[in-house]
Amino acid sequence: MSEQPAEGSTGKKTIPEISSETRLLVAKLESIVLGPARNTAEYQVLSSACGRDVQREGRHNLRSAVAIVERDRECALECVHGVGIRRMNDEDVPALGEHARKGIHRKARKAVRRMARATRNAELSSDAQAKLVAEMSVSGAIALFTRPRRFKRVEQAATGHVIPMTFDQTVAALQRRKV
Repeated sequence: MSEQPAEGSTGKKTIPEISSETRLLVAKLESIVLGPARNTAEYQVLSSACGRDVQREGRHNLRSAVAIVERDRECALECVHGVGIRRMNDEDVPALGEHARKGIHRKARKAVRRMARATRNAELSSDAQAKLVAEMSVSGAIALFTRPRRFKRVEQAATGHVIPMTFDQTVAALQRRKV
């Protein structure tokens, strides 16, 4: 007879608990990826280490293990399509921000277009109109400031900086006009 969970308990693990599969994957990732050779941890090796297919039903365990290794070891890991997980080269780390910025730009631009199209003939209350104007304004500003040319301005202004620029410095770089 199986043991029943305590009354009022759902029988689920609490958030801070890490599954045994995830723990095994963390250990395997640290030994392969963070080792002196910085090899790629192949999906087959990771799957055999935890006893689950990390490309299918064990995908969430691998995602958790990658997040734990990145957090604890202060590094960035990347997926090599169809092969496995490897540590990113230091020179490739800025690509993380570029990828995110391009996605944010695309989403903001689409959102402004969709809101504009959807509200051309809409009758909105004053509260809804105010919210629409605010959403369109912020999304428009995000789309404007994430354009490639605007980014180049910030990149040029950041030359020589060792630490991230302040908010005011970044905004000033975004607003500079080309002379």
